[in-house]
Amino acid sequence: MVAKSKLPHGFAAKAERKAESLRHELGLRSHEPLCAFRLCEHLRIKVVVVQEMDGLSLESLSVLCHPSGKHWSALTMPFHPSQQSSHLIVHNGVHPPARQQSNVMHEVAHILCGHKLSAVDTGKNLPDYMRLYPEEQELEADCLGWTLLLPRAALLFALSRGWDNAKIMEHYQASAQMVQLRINRTGVKRQLAYLRP
Repeated sequence: MVAKSKLPHGFAAKAERKAESLRHELGLRSHEPLCAFRLCEHLRIKVVVVQEMDGLSLESLSVLCHPSGKHWSALTMPFHPSQQSSHLIVHNGVHPPARQQSNVMHEVAHILCGHKLSAVDTGKNLPDYMRLYPEEQELEADCLGWTLLLPRAALLFALSRGWDNAKIMEHYQASAQMVQLRINRTGVKRQLAYLRP
């Protein structure tokens, strides 16, 4: 039986601290929204939608950007040190804006975690640098990416003011699934219940 992967001890707390420190670098308070694209500018990461990539065939684009929007989210490539940016993130511009925020934050999280890329032949004329990360690294990128978008401080701020999920979604550019997932994982509702008289 193969042991199920899990996050390293303390990783979630470390992700919360990273979300807070990056907001402070950008002049934001701990609970304020952090746009994935603004964060990429700050970190010198270039971001483009796959539709803007030169050399992709119409067949490849139709597969990557299928109207169902489920097939492909994003990839990361390192830039040569002589470039102005450290990395390039190519993402699926067909996805809704909240999903694009999540997709790009996930890729940023891989970069911040220092995960190494693997070269994979996709057979779709894409650059060779497609992500091929072990499950443990995917878990780390999920956790950090979700936390960058919706840190505990943001959820405490919103829920303590009686915001419903729809208002949190709109304010933080997050999907309904993301908002509920973060509420469940952080346990902020229980924390607030203890604090109320």
